[in-house]
Amino acid sequence: MVVSSDLRIFAYRARRTQIPRSARNDTNLPRQRSICDTPLMRAETPTVPEVFPAELKEALDGPARPVLVDVREPEEVEISTLAYDHLIPMGELDRALAELDPESDIVIYCRSGYRSAFATEFLLKHGFKRVRNLATGINGWAQTVDPSLKIY
Repeated sequence: MVVSSDLRIFAYRARRTQIPRSARNDTNLPRQRSICDTPLMRAETPTVPEVFPAELKEALDGPARPVLVDVREPEEVEISTLAYDHLIPMGELDRALAELDPESDIVIYCRSGYRSAFATEFLLKHGFKRVRNLATGINGWAQTVDPSLKIY
């Protein structure tokens, strides 16, 4: 499968980002900054279907639970996480398409909703019909649904 160079460049930049020292939570994670502090793949975030944290909470508590896909790096998952179904870092998304059912209701999330918007756009372009971005990401979830999660 041929993947756009934009996605590979973005994934490379995402892996090189740093998490703030305050988010280290007394672990030995490398000092990292936010993905938003790095040069962006392109100027604007793609316009994709979104779900907000409160809506996602209702869906997760309902009978038709969506599939959750976390596109953050493993180091970020150690800081704060939802009960995801798949952990697929951005750089591996093209190789992991076979793990996902294009007919499933899928919600993609990251730290703030930026990377997951690009991942959502990527899946839509590859024939996935019911995929949405968690607007505000896991940090928005922590602020509105589960304040016990670490915001970073």
